[in-house]
Amino acid sequence: MSTLPSNVTFHECRSQEAFVCALTYHLAASLAKDVATKGNCLFGVSGGSTPLPIYDKLSELTLPWHGITAVLADERFVPPGHDASNETAIKDSLCRAKAEELRLIGLYAKQETAEQAAKTADEKLKDLECCFDTVLLGMGGDGHTASIFPGATELEAALDLSNERKVMALVPAIMPEHAPHPRMTLTMSELSKAKRLVLALTGTGKKEVLDQALAGASPTEFPVAALFKDGMPPIDIFWSE
Repeated sequence: MSTLPSNVTFHECRSQEAFVCALTYHLAASLAKDVATKGNCLFGVSGGSTPLPIYDKLSELTLPWHGITAVLADERFVPPGHDASNETAIKDSLCRAKAEELRLIGLYAKQETAEQAAKTADEKLKDLECCFDTVLLGMGGDGHTASIFPGATELEAALDLSNERKVMALVPAIMPEHAPHPRMTLTMSELSKAKRLVLALTGTGKKEVLDQALAGASPTEFPVAALFKDGMPPIDIFWSE
């Protein structure tokens, strides 16, 4: 791997089990420290298959869950209970066991369009009047992160660090077969205000895309590359084959 950007710390895990354990305890330490320091914590959580085992393990830890609010980093334009709902999958994995006191805020709203739902979510997050402490993100094989997809509608605005929107609606240029839905996502501007970011990914294919992004690829080609630009928060990357 070439020289890493100044805000990046890279963690290579030897197995899937080590990957889940390392991420779980890294996140747990950050969440506990924030609540101990200021009495509360705003935690950004992403959907997808990679983080679900981490949420399962986190939920079994004794943490100050009453002081933690989790907000989805992205969502499909489907209601809770739908098979493609990130909110439902995260709630089932994280808001259980010892984490029943955790407050979970979704991005979906019952509106006619994803853009209307995104505007509702944007106002909801502005009402919180605070920035994220920790945001857990994933990365797709096409280099998308959150739901900021290459070639998506509104991609330029979603990447613009001067954008005042916290949440936007995007439509992937190529709809994923497993979830062909418009998306609501945190903007890169909102992610840039977080105290810290965590990026979790597995597989050699994604590692090759990550290497290109770390080497300076354009965020319009690989949106995840925007996380490594000047002015972005410190980011810990966890990877395993």
